[in-house]
Amino acid sequence: MLVLIDNYDSFTYNLVQYFGELGADIKVFRNDQVTMNQLIALNPSHLVISPGPGEPLKDDGISSDAIKHFTGKIPVLGVCLGHQALGAVFGGKVDRAPRLMHGKTSPVTHNGQGIFKGIPSPFEAMRYHSLVVYDPIPAELEVTAITAEEEIMGLKHKEHHTYGVQFHPESILTEHGKQLLKNFLDLNPAPPAKGELFMLKPFIAKTINRTDLTSDEAEQAMNIIMTGQATPAQIGAYLVALRMKGETIPEITGSVRAMRANAVKVKLNTTEPVYDIVGTGGDGAHTFNISTAAAFVLAGTGRKVAKHGNRAASS
Repeated sequence: MLVLIDNYDSFTYNLVQYFGELGADIKVFRNDQVTMNQLIALNPSHLVISPGPGEPLKDDGISSDAIKHFTGKIPVLGVCLGHQALGAVFGGKVDRAPRLMHGKTSPVTHNGQGIFKGIPSPFEAMRYHSLVVYDPIPAELEVTAITAEEEIMGLKHKEHHTYGVQFHPESILTEHGKQLLKNFLDLNPAPPAKGELFMLKPFIAKTINRTDLTSDEAEQAMNIIMTGQATPAQIGAYLVALRMKGETIPEITGSVRAMRANAVKVKLNTTEPVYDIVGTGGDGAHTFNISTAAAFVLAGTGRKVAKHGNRAASS
């Protein structure tokens, strides 16, 4: 799940729309209408800090605290005010820009790494801001993008997937903006530090006691599993307890949301139709699964087939 902090900006839902088109499951919160405990409980896979009016640390509500907490845990992206907040959080200087840029584009040159992977350099980017992050930047950060005038347009934490962009990737006048956002979504949460594999335990205890999980709880539990934050023993205990209790529709729905959010898209190098076949499990009759047999028959006619679940025999 991607959490987006809305700094009361008209561009916020342009970001929401782009991320939605890219397949993200998104929750949006105004910067003064959610607590850190609530954000932590959601166990998001990605955090985005929106553009907005005003100054970082002063007018961005919970945004700066969220950047501090989630840096090093999950990918973080700050846009415009969010970018400035990233600079300010680590002690950088944010002040009036030498020139106002409202509704103007500039060529942006970048390092081609991280969120800029696969994007031409330079590219045209839309700007709406009167503040900038100034050199020298904090030691923890590095500059990833600049203008011809050497204005800082991109920042990254040197060790973590925490990024800032001064321009607006969600603007239709920013070239390759959607690709930049997709690159961000493709970043994986950081692996947990040694000794921190305990996040699944509350959900194991609840299911062992035959207490149903809410849809959000099931999503959190599955996201913990999908992002490598649980041991094999914990995963086994959770799934067995869930099976013995009996899965509910909200539990299945929440789990599916987490799996979809962490799914890896496969690009097919073909223009031909691909047929998707999936069964519902074997019948224990020690024969070929019906879905497997159907896949063979269809493939025998020359069709391209995508077959799910061939990790074990269930018939």
